[in-house]
Amino acid sequence: MPRTVLDAVGYPAPATWKPEPCPDLYAEPWADAPWTQRIDGRSVDRLRTQQLARADVNLPINLHMPTTVYEGSTTGFPYQSIDATTPRTPVWDLARSITWSWFRPTFPIERVPLPPTVRREGDPGRAWDQHAYLLDVTGKRLWEMILLDNFASRIKTWGQADWTVGYNGSGPGLSCWDLAKPWDAPGQPKGVVAAGIPHMPHFIRADELARGAIHHAMFFALPAYAKGAPVGYARGSDGTHLDHPLRAGDRLRLPRTAVEWFAPGTPERTVAEGLNRYGMTLGDTAGSPSIAVAQDPRLAKNWQGMGLRLSDFEVVQP
Repeated sequence: MPRTVLDAVGYPAPATWKPEPCPDLYAEPWADAPWTQRIDGRSVDRLRTQQLARADVNLPINLHMPTTVYEGSTTGFPYQSIDATTPRTPVWDLARSITWSWFRPTFPIERVPLPPTVRREGDPGRAWDQHAYLLDVTGKRLWEMILLDNFASRIKTWGQADWTVGYNGSGPGLSCWDLAKPWDAPGQPKGVVAAGIPHMPHFIRADELARGAIHHAMFFALPAYAKGAPVGYARGSDGTHLDHPLRAGDRLRLPRTAVEWFAPGTPERTVAEGLNRYGMTLGDTAGSPSIAVAQDPRLAKNWQGMGLRLSDFEVVQP
């Protein structure tokens, strides 16, 4: 049965483990996805851009690199490769309802190709949202999960599942994206992040920094943002703030003048160039403002040193 870092003996620590090379998530038919579209020519929402300077809004934006340890857990989102030979494991999405027959429950089980040792965000300290990402290149599937856990799962599910995802009352705990179809085609799922969009294609990855170019929007989260309908390509929201200038799906751009703050040829400049050309999309709430980064020890730096704040950005028109 698949194990977590808490169970596995000899589990490689985040400081030494390197993920498999990530294939192109931006090829057809996802090549025209909205996060691959440049925004450096779009008009600016002047009023909301000015509001980013408010004291209650103007927070520092962190890029938590995988060498950053917080309360025993390493930051970053780990992804793993799977294929048709990876055994399928029964997983119950706690957000989906149980059916009953003759006083016995039937749980809505999904059979997920979990690798022998599962890597989750927040291990080994069970921190944050315990996201996990599985990529089947040949089968063209991307599995994204939140709150993936094997703690007492068999007891919770009357022996029907070894793992659980999500929680009661949440959005989906598991999304399986078909990479052979457009991301918003009929039959595609809603994503596990609040905005309901694919999460992994927005990650900053080591291979991108090595080649000196990021060709997609990044994903960022804030402690709070505006309540109401999402905008842009977002399909959901967990915003609750009654007076915040940003909404789920808003895209922020780093002005060209701010790109020049960073020396050419450095990883910081690569990130800044990406933030100018493709921006970052607001897609979730989090304990601190942060941009999503893949867990990889090759990203051996805490990028809080970039010194960016929300007021350094422009809100572009949807």
